[in-house]
Amino acid sequence: MFQPAALESVVELASTMRDVVTALYEAFAQMPVMIEQEHEAIRSGKLSNVEQVMAQKVALGEVIEAQHMELKRICDRLSLWCQMNLGSSRFQNMSQVVDAFDAIVLASPERSLHRQVIAHLAKAIRTRLEQFSAAAKAAKPSLEVNRIVVEKAIRNHQESWRFWQNVAAESSATYNATGVPTPAGNGSILQVRT
Repeated sequence: MFQPAALESVVELASTMRDVVTALYEAFAQMPVMIEQEHEAIRSGKLSNVEQVMAQKVALGEVIEAQHMELKRICDRLSLWCQMNLGSSRFQNMSQVVDAFDAIVLASPERSLHRQVIAHLAKAIRTRLEQFSAAAKAAKPSLEVNRIVVEKAIRNHQESWRFWQNVAAESSATYNATGVPTPAGNGSILQVRT
C-alpha cells in the first residue's frame, strides 16, 4: 500500500502528462494546416506572408520541442517513482508509461480517492495518446512534402548565392576565373537586350 503523499506525486505527474500529451496532439493537428499556409504564402510570392507563416511555424516547433522535453522529464520522474515503489524498470514506449499508471492503480488502496483520480487520468492519457498518434500519422505526409520543399528552397538559395558571389568576384577582379585579364572599369558583366 502506498502512502497518500506518494500517490499525490503520481496524481501530479499524471495530470501534467495528460496536459503535455494534449498539447502535443493539438500541435501536431495544426501542422498540416500550417504547412498548407506556408505553401500558399510561397505561391503568393510575397515575402511578408512567407515570413509571417515561418514565424508561426517556428513558434509551433518550439512548442513541440518544449512539450517533448517536458514529457521526457515526466517519464523520467515516473520511472524513478516506479523503481522505488514498484521495482519496475525504465519505460521503452508510451504504452508502458500508461501501463505503469494502471499498475499503480491496482496497487493502491481500494477506496482511495487517489486511486480513482489516477485511473481517470490514465484513461485520459491513453485516449490522448491515441489521438496524438493519429494526428502524427496524418501529419507525416505533409511533413515529408514540406521537408522536400524546404530542402529545394535551401538548395536554390545556395545556388543563387554562389552565382551572385561569382558575378561580384568577376566584376571586381582584374582577372577572371580562368586567368584571362579583364579590362578595368568595364561596368557590368551582365548584358541586357533591348
